[in-house]
Amino acid sequence: MGKRFFWAGAVCLLLAACDSSSPPTTQKPMFTDAFKADISARIQEARNSGLIKKLDAQVGKVWIEELTWGSVNVELKENMTKAIAAYCAIQQNTDYMAVDVMGWMSGRKLGSYSTLGGFKVY
Repeated sequence: MGKRFFWAGAVCLLLAACDSSSPPTTQKPMFTDAFKADISARIQEARNSGLIKKLDAQVGKVWIEELTWGSVNVELKENMTKAIAAYCAIQQNTDYMAVDVMGWMSGRKLGSYSTLGGFKVY
């Protein structure tokens, strides 16, 4: 139950930082330094709490606890996936966001997000 509340809080913070109501311009980078610091801290918290079991930001893959994934609604899954995709983009030094969410125990694909393809849950 505590993990669910953590993700809800993390997603709310990340949504505020990811406000896409105004498109990025060439003068302004897509990810601000404050956003980079916030999302890095949130990802580290998720790792420390055991929600994220493994993260390969360069490849754009994250392995998570399947029970947690199964216990949250689709909106939270989407927001969580977008936040991790943003973290991967920051680590890759690109504006293109993409990540595959994999089950830690089963190894099967649970969800994905990319800038072009959007969010998918499997």
